[in-house]
Amino acid sequence: MSAKKSQSPLRLIINESKSLQQLMICLHALALIASIMNGLVISLKIVLLLIIACHYYLYNKRRTKPPYSLEYTETGWQLVNHDEVLTLQILPSTVISTIAIFLHFKADNQANDAHVIFCDALADDDYRKLIVMLKTTFSKD
Repeated sequence: MSAKKSQSPLRLIINESKSLQQLMICLHALALIASIMNGLVISLKIVLLLIIACHYYLYNKRRTKPPYSLEYTETGWQLVNHDEVLTLQILPSTVISTIAIFLHFKADNQANDAHVIFCDALADDDYRKLIVMLKTTFSKD
C-alpha cells in the first residue's frame, strides 16, 4: 500500500518587480525612439508616439497590482488579489526559468491569462520554492 504524500500548503506574496518595471520602461522608450527616428511624415510619427504612450498607460492600469499572493493547497493553485480569489489551472504553456516565470493559467472558467513573475518579486528562497512546487504539481491533463 502506498500512501499518497500530501503537499504542504504554500503561500507566496508577489511584490513589485523592479526588473519588470525597468524592462517595460526600456521597451517603451526604445519604441518611442524608433517612432521618432523612422522616415514617416511628422503626423504619423505623432500618432505612433501617442499610441505607444497610451499602451504604456493601459499596461500600467491593467496589470495586477502587487502585492498579491499565489497559494497552493490540497485543492490546487489560487491567486489572491486583495479580496478576489481565483482558482487556477496551470497550463502547459507555462515557462519556468531562473530569471522569470511566465505563468499561463485558466482561472475559474475564464479565458486564458498570464502573469510574469520575475525573480526579484519574491525572496530567493520563495522563488526557488515556487519553481519546485510548479514543477512537482504540474500535470498535463
